[in-house]
Amino acid sequence: MNLDNKDFDDRQQNYRRMRWMQQGLDPDEMEAKWCEEKETRAEARRERLKQENAERRRREEELKNSALVANDKRFQAAVTDRKFKKQKFIASDKLNELVVQRKTTPAAGKKVTKKKGPKSRPQ
Repeated sequence: MNLDNKDFDDRQQNYRRMRWMQQGLDPDEMEAKWCEEKETRAEARRERLKQENAERRRREEELKNSALVANDKRFQAAVTDRKFKKQKFIASDKLNELVVQRKTTPAAGKKVTKKKGPKSRPQ
């Protein structure tokens, strides 16, 4: 696979040099300029990704600290565990809403049982 990639890169460089020659430009000079531009684009991309990752981490930390669920001892392990951060699990915002909703409204599925007094026997 690496050989295929190397061949591709070589062909790409050859076509680039041929195109510059057809345009009447010096291929060595243009190659140097192209390498500098490529390096500046890569550096800009690295900086952008660094900022995006820092912002994402800050938002996650802020959400974790402000969430109702994070303060609930029953859910602390789930909040800090990485596998619960995957998309197939409920987001902490939604989980907070569900917790608040559960506390304010009675459960629909539970039956209300009446306490029975002492059984009376028929005489």
